[in-house]
This record gives sequence, C-alpha cells and structure tokens, in this order.
Amino acid sequence: MCSREGRFRPGPAFFTRHPELEDCTRRCIVCKCEIEAERVEAIAATRLCAKHGREIEQYGGEFTLTAAQERTSKQGSLKLNYGGISTALSRNNEALGKLLDEYERQQYSNE
Repeated sequence: MCSREGRFRPGPAFFTRHPELEDCTRRCIVCKCEIEAERVEAIAATRLCAKHGREIEQYGGEFTLTAAQERTSKQGSLKLNYGGISTALSRNNEALGKLLDEYERQQYSNE
C-alpha cells in the first residue's frame, strides 16, 4: 500500500486535458497509488484507484447523476410543453470528503 504525505486538494488545472501528457499516469487522491490504466480508460474523470472506487460506493459513489426535464414552452404560458431530458454528471465531493476522513482515521489507528 502506498503511503500518504498529506491531504491532496487538486485545483482546476489538475483536470485539464493535456495531449502531450496522455502517457503520464494519474494517482489516487486518497492513497496516492497509481490509478489503473483500464479504470482511467473506462471512467475518464476518475480520481480514485479501484480499491477506493469500491469503498466510496457506501457513501453514494464518486459521481452523482442528475436529470431534469427540459421545458420548451414560453415563460408564463399555461400550456406546458416538455422536450427531452437533460442529464448532468457531477463529482460527489461530500462522499470524497468522508472517504478521505475514513482513510485518515485508519492510518492513525494503525500507527
């Protein structure tokens, strides 16, 4: 298992795609271990290794999916015309925080 030197809070530049760096590996924000290439290929926006990807499921998962019905009618109209459904995938920061706290507790209890 990899050791951790402190809490890592990546900024927006951490997730910017750089084609020249595509061969570089990403590290898990919890344990700092290398994220498996298959996992990165399957879930491009992941920040977690497979082990912590499984563990975060108890807190609701790494991502949350929200859906909203699109309305195509005019504002204030009594006739409600609905179009399609738009979806948005967002990072579950609350679950990430809980996972990081649990990991830190485990590290301190093992010392």
